[in-house]
Amino acid sequence: AVPGLGCPRVQGRPVCVWPGRLRLDLDGAGGRFALAVHSDRETSLRLPGTAQIWPQDVRVDGRAVPVFGKDGAPRVRLTPGRHQVSGRFAWSRLPESLALPSSIGLVELILDGRPVARPRREKGGLLWLRARTDEGLGEGEHIRLQVFRHIADGIPLFVETRLQLEVSGRAREVTFPAALLPDSAPVAVSGDLPARVEDGTLRVQVRGGRYAVRVLARVEGRPEALERPPASPSEGTGAEWPEREVWVFAANEELRQVELSGAAAIDPSRTELPDEWTTLPAFLLEPESRLAMATVRRGQPEAAPDACLFYTSDAADDN
Repeated sequence: AVPGLGCPRVQGRPVCVWPGRLRLDLDGAGGRFALAVHSDRETSLRLPGTAQIWPQDVRVDGRAVPVFGKDGAPRVRLTPGRHQVSGRFAWSRLPESLALPSSIGLVELILDGRPVARPRREKGGLLWLRARTDEGLGEGEHIRLQVFRHIADGIPLFVETRLQLEVSGRAREVTFPAALLPDSAPVAVSGDLPARVEDGTLRVQVRGGRYAVRVLARVEGRPEALERPPASPSEGTGAEWPEREVWVFAANEELRQVELSGAAAIDPSRTELPDEWTTLPAFLLEPESRLAMATVRRGQPEAAPDACLFYTSDAADDN
């Protein structure tokens, strides 16, 4: 089997395991953890802990499973599908920190029976327990979102939606109902953050920083226009869909010539479009507006035969 075959790619690498929220209930004697996870194929799941802090009594869907080590980290095997993973820790004194997989973006931490509002995590996933347990005090939870769409004409027609996110505040999951255009089907999801499409909604596990997430979709049929979805409020703290989107259109002259209408043209240099899109015609799409595509002709125009070409020259004037 080819590792990662058929799995979405994040930062260029295949991701086959999608952790949900990790719940940690810890105190000075140990504690328990619980994690919801979805696996796209049979693979291994890295657990919280290290060789020194080894998880015990680990269960998957209520059944005891063996834990093995790889690169100093505890792991269990998973079959494809959704699972509930649980286990416990035992120690004589609460450690200063606990190693967590960096792929886990959502952490619910309870220390000595009291919830920690903003658990402090390092970039590599390390979770602080006895020091600096609160992260981002006074920092608001906000997402600055820009949306760009690349329409590639063809049969079928493909739309790549690119989300540029600037995130502040705690790690959390945010949903974007307007990421897909109507009558389109997702083909691939990639980018800098764990993300997936479920029931037509893009779900992204965000954390502080600047990121890009890409969704490639196929549009069914041969549409004469593409409609922008309403700017629906996103489910998640501080995420608002922008009032305006910027679209670019990549024509396929071998297929047809298209006349575009219904949206205001805009100078690409006045936008923050990805560099590789700035040479294409750009349009500004308001909520519930549409980009109409009228076919002027199909196929490439036929060149006139040489016998039908006319030339003028001085010699011709003398005759």
